[in-house]
Amino acid sequence: MYNGKELERGLGLEWLYYGARMHDPAIGRFTGVDPIADRFAWVSPYNYAENMVPMAIDLWGLQAVLIITIGPDVKYRGELFSRITGQGVVKHFSSSDITIDKFVAAFKEASQSDPNGIGFVAIWSHGVDGRIFGYGAFFNGIKSSDLSKLAEANEAGEIQFAPEAIVYLGACNGGTCDESGVSFAQNLAKALGVPVLAAVGSSVTPTPGGENEKKGIMKYSTGEPLTNFFNLFSPDGIDSDSEVVGSRVDVIQLFKERYGMVQDVLQFKKELEQLQPLEPLPSLPMEEIKY
Repeated sequence: MYNGKELERGLGLEWLYYGARMHDPAIGRFTGVDPIADRFAWVSPYNYAENMVPMAIDLWGLQAVLIITIGPDVKYRGELFSRITGQGVVKHFSSSDITIDKFVAAFKEASQSDPNGIGFVAIWSHGVDGRIFGYGAFFNGIKSSDLSKLAEANEAGEIQFAPEAIVYLGACNGGTCDESGVSFAQNLAKALGVPVLAAVGSSVTPTPGGENEKKGIMKYSTGEPLTNFFNLFSPDGIDSDSEVVGSRVDVIQLFKERYGMVQDVLQFKKELEQLQPLEPLPSLPMEEIKY
């Protein structure tokens, strides 16, 4: 097993099943063309992890990841995450350009990129209680009250999520309650119907000091690690029910773990679909039944 993928030993090929196509670890390449190769014209359609094996991973060979950045100062994080994972519908919005309609459209586009739905969402922006926004444009951000449009699109089936999907909200105070007593993260979880991981009562900073991001390490901590934490907000819960995860989050590791869970569930569903229904036992005439 590698990257959580099962080794297929049929016909002696020793290939790894990635959901969208098979991978041959002997040559470090997929055996079929990437179904969305037209979006990555700069690399071979047979490549693995954009040819960055020591640094990057390619969990499926297909996209079901949404990466959103708001503002120029966090754009590089979305680009770095996409390059490390080799995946993602990447949407960069300037501080003055973001609107709720564009935010919703990004989720719709990502949903259409994989029939299984979105497996992971990463959002980087600035944030205060009940709002996320780009650098220097506080009044042009997205408020909790705006998320009703996202909920409407989700309820209409225009946004689809894979089983075990999760949203990482990399915004300061994303999980801090506003004057209504509800956080942006909790409202986002309810609108999308999936869990959201966000910082409560604190800023979010790279660990340590941002230097590791240059090496492809995307670990973040709260501003006060001893007293403030990242919480996981359930779509069916309330803020006070949110689960404390810890003061530090490794976003790449979170991505790997959640995607492994998504893959396991979808593989199980596939196996169930392939099971042949049992044929009913032939009925016997009453006189042949012995008591």
